[in-house]
Amino acid sequence: MKPLISVIVPVYNVERFLPCCLESLAAQGMQELEFLLVDDGSTDRSGEICADFAARDGRFRLIRQENRGVFGAWNRGLDEARGEYLMFVDGDDWVEPDFCETPWRCAVEQDADLVLFRYRRANEEGEPFPAAPISVPVGRIDRDAALDLLFGAARSYVWNKLWRKSLFEGIRFPEVIAYADVGTTYRPVLRAERILSLDRPLYYYRKRRGSNVTLRTDRAMRDYYAMHTARYEALRERGYNPRLLEARRCAVCLTYAMRRREDPADPASLQARQALRELPAVPKTLRRSQRLLIFLLRRCPPLFELSCRLLKLRTN
Repeated sequence: MKPLISVIVPVYNVERFLPCCLESLAAQGMQELEFLLVDDGSTDRSGEICADFAARDGRFRLIRQENRGVFGAWNRGLDEARGEYLMFVDGDDWVEPDFCETPWRCAVEQDADLVLFRYRRANEEGEPFPAAPISVPVGRIDRDAALDLLFGAARSYVWNKLWRKSLFEGIRFPEVIAYADVGTTYRPVLRAERILSLDRPLYYYRKRRGSNVTLRTDRAMRDYYAMHTARYEALRERGYNPRLLEARRCAVCLTYAMRRREDPADPASLQARQALRELPAVPKTLRRSQRLLIFLLRRCPPLFELSCRLLKLRTN
């Protein structure tokens, strides 16, 4: 039986959290599903746990590969997926029992290519944080509204969305260390003809202690700048919301300038600073602290550099 939805689950050394994740998938009421468990070279018991679920429930399929990182695992899942629709779940998160069925029924009823839904954050112990009062559109939305959500409530995450598989035809994630979702998810969104938004949390994102450490490394910061820049250039060429794009570009350049010292061997560090110096006006949507740092960079660069060091913002 061909599955209706392929759920891609990257797995790497998450034995402590994996049973919760896989139990929530096993609890899905739909039977026309395939859960692609991509064991990305785990060195703990994660592979054994996946194998156990695959033996118990025919909807689970274990795929083993050498370590390629989460984006490599996503790509392997995309290559293996047989369903008409795609969903994603990280191995340390979990989902509601109707995670698959609710957006799928909406997609079928309205012939949608993409369905966005809400998510909840939780601490490492699995206790959800208080839900933030976020307003999201409900029902049919256009591409620009969907892009607005990528910059807002929905973010560039892949796992709080149901995608028609054809949207990813010819699209794969760059296998970088971080932020490949930022540099990729807008691309299938731009292909979607019919898009729905649901005001319903179906996914639980577990915030683990120390999980952001990797995102502060030199390599991750270079990926951060490259992926955000790729999205900025593509959406600017398309003509999407110039004010929002420029404000976001400003924030990205400032973050990179704060994290990375000015270095001729790092062209992005020079480019980010130049972009900030050439701003016709600093976006008012930025925080006061951000506007102050931009003022220092533009008027007194040595004081900006000193401030970044004293605040221990630097990765290099």
